[in-house]
Amino acid sequence: MKFRFAFSFLVLLGLSACTAPLSGLAPDFTLPLSKDPSLSVTLSEISREHPVLLVFWATWCGTCREEIPILNEWSRKQASKGLQVYGINVEESRETVQRFLVNHPMEYPVLLDEKGDVSSQYKVHELPTMILLAKGGKILYYGFRRPENLSQWIT
Repeated sequence: MKFRFAFSFLVLLGLSACTAPLSGLAPDFTLPLSKDPSLSVTLSEISREHPVLLVFWATWCGTCREEIPILNEWSRKQASKGLQVYGINVEESRETVQRFLVNHPMEYPVLLDEKGDVSSQYKVHELPTMILLAKGGKILYYGFRRPENLSQWIT
């Protein structure tokens, strides 16, 4: 009985890992900035001229925290190639995010997806989820860790 349960669990894990990610053009969205919710960012505007890395995350996600220093570095180093990094916080309040950012500063803009509409639209089921877009908004990479050899994707 335990084996059957374990086998079923592994099959479910395998099926969820095989789910096809999004492809083609990234769905457009507009989300408020965490620093100033009166200002917002629209994906089609920022991806028109630049490659974009979307990072879906939450304050409770340990792996998300571990990625912050690396993403800060990428944001600085890849800016010369035009890469723009945007963190998209999933289903947490602005207050929760602002408190978190005091001790875990992100050197890239953080957007608020408080209702989870955008994360649902992007089929985000695990955090962090990273989606790399080419200039123009075509999805180049969709995954649960950083894309390897980032510079080859955005040259």
